[in-house]
Amino acid sequence: MHSTPVLLGLACFLALMATRNTDGCSCMPTHPQELFCQSHFVIKAKVKSSRIVYRKYINANNETIRMPFQMVYSIRIKKVFKQHEAFVNVTHTIMMYSSPSGGQCGVSLNNDTKYLLSGYIYGDKPYVNLCNWVQPWLAIPKIQRKMLTSSWYTSKSCGCSVKTCFSNECQGTPDACSWSLRKHQKCYATATMCLKQADGGCGWSQNKLGHCIKQVNKARQEEP
Repeated sequence: MHSTPVLLGLACFLALMATRNTDGCSCMPTHPQELFCQSHFVIKAKVKSSRIVYRKYINANNETIRMPFQMVYSIRIKKVFKQHEAFVNVTHTIMMYSSPSGGQCGVSLNNDTKYLLSGYIYGDKPYVNLCNWVQPWLAIPKIQRKMLTSSWYTSKSCGCSVKTCFSNECQGTPDACSWSLRKHQKCYATATMCLKQADGGCGWSQNKLGHCIKQVNKARQEEP
């Protein structure tokens, strides 16, 4: 089998976008454009350190026990792709919060690693979880990293939505594109976006979509 950089990058992305089910936490497959638009913020950041915050609880036997309450990450912001007022007038190093376990949809981030982090603001604090777009920066396909850094992903790209479809026969609507999980899922996730068209409706931009599909089909033909 002849592996290609395109297939390897797309495989990493597919692993992230597949339904994530960790104990009690389950996330439906969601197109990255939807994850971007649903988030309060989207940034590129490097994790500097992490710590677990504990809280004391009284159990059924009236005993005081310490339980993990929250993961706190010290991160250095490298790039802001989607701004939130909570990030205005802050230093480049901030604290990011998450639940302490995967069963509670908490994320596990490695120190000295750069990530794309999308999340939400709660009580003036930034939070991330497994259902957000949280991915090591270098695991994102090169074409998608370029789309992020060249301003394809902006608040203006949220004029159309993307609906996840679980069949081969998927139809979009005037205000949304349909993302099939069975037909060129990876290319539609990483090499195109759902944008307003000349007729006022929503449709997939061609950008690098055709090239991606061609590369994937070529790699499949080379398989023994």
